[in-house]
Amino acid sequence: MEPSMVEAHLKQAERHAARGEEIIADQKRPISELERDRHDTKSSRELRLRNSKGSILRTVTGFGRS
Repeated sequence: MEPSMVEAHLKQAERHAARGEEIIADQKRPISELERDRHDTKSSRELRLRNSKGSILRTVTGFGRS
């Protein structure tokens, strides 16, 4: 593989990792707000953990985009 192609793939991977971090932060924000207001967050945390992997994979792979 050409060095320029390797670099392009690495840059894309970095963008995907950054987007994944944004997704996780977006998912944690409402849970933090619930905690701040002293609500039970057990089910919210479980749901976030269950869905986060699929959400991140769909976002970074483009699966499901029109």
